[in-house]
Amino acid sequence: MKLSEFLKQVNKKESDIRDLKGDEALAAVKQYGVALRYVKEQTREICLEAVKENGYALRYVKEQTPEICLAAVKENGYAIEYVDKSIFEKGHIIIIDNKEIEISEESYVALRNSLK
Repeated sequence: MKLSEFLKQVNKKESDIRDLKGDEALAAVKQYGVALRYVKEQTREICLEAVKENGYALRYVKEQTPEICLAAVKENGYAIEYVDKSIFEKGHIIIIDNKEIEISEESYVALRNSLK
């Protein structure tokens, strides 16, 4: 869904959704994950729902966790581009062809560069 479609659906202008909070933010990201960019007070739950709806919402997550990153990459493999490098410092899990694979930082960098 595009931002313009989301705004039409909720009958709002872009300026109306600035600084979303709480239940309003959660409802918005469930419909349009990238609305996370307007969420002033991000919670784990809000971020998780946003990336489950649209993996690319990961680029707006202020505090990434392995769980949030994994959900984003499950939704859209190309979201790995937005995974913070620190997530891979100790070797974390990614999903490839529905299989969980532990990946080192070096492998992550190589994979990320191959997607560009």
